[in-house]
Amino acid sequence: MAISYRIDTQRAMVFAVATGTITDSDIQKYFEVLTQDGGFSPTFGHLVDCSKVISLQISAVMVGVIARRKVFSPHAKRAIFAPSDYVFGMARMLQAQQDGLLEVFRTLEEAQEWLGIGGKSTSVAAASPGYISVRSA
Repeated sequence: MAISYRIDTQRAMVFAVATGTITDSDIQKYFEVLTQDGGFSPTFGHLVDCSKVISLQISAVMVGVIARRKVFSPHAKRAIFAPSDYVFGMARMLQAQQDGLLEVFRTLEEAQEWLGIGGKSTSVAAASPGYISVRSA
């Protein structure tokens, strides 16, 4: 359905929220828009909240494309918050193919702690001010 994101330049973080059914084209569009955003830096950390994902219609080919795509620096910490078993499993498949610092977590608190932003009032809700919604055509 959509992936929304917010860039926090003070924390050097990209916060993203995926909702509904996520497809190959949603992911392609998200990375296209994100990398063209003037506030984005590949050195920023990345937190993706998948707690509102209903289903993933992502091909194995797309998982490989995401894994090989060098959007973030290999030194940038990236975390996926995936509480559901299915999304967690898909995220772990991506993690297995990744170079760099990517971890998958069952709780948002664990992800935030690993990223070094734990204990701070960090909203990753897509309805929060400053989020840009990216929808595929």
